[in-house]
Amino acid sequence: MKIPHCLNKTQQGIHIELRLQPRSTQNKIALQKNGTLKAWVKNPPIDSAANIALIKLLSSILKIPKKNIRIIRGQTSRSKLLLITEGDFFEICELVASLSSD
Repeated sequence: MKIPHCLNKTQQGIHIELRLQPRSTQNKIALQKNGTLKAWVKNPPIDSAANIALIKLLSSILKIPKKNIRIIRGQTSRSKLLLITEGDFFEICELVASLSSD
């Protein structure tokens, strides 16, 4: 299995790098052809609404509780680094790899 380069296993858990597009027409996540991960959320980037929507979306796609997903870099940026503290690395890799871009 090829591991997307947006994922990295660390001692703390699993790091996911992605680019967030707030104020979109839909909530979705897609693995781009270049191997990067991009997320679109309907919420605006006001009062962390877009970040909260991103965590909720990731939680539902990866089947991981929201409490186990944290943004560790990029709170106010579109480029984000998230930490997942629960879940199997290879299962998450498979789920992310299945998120093809339209």
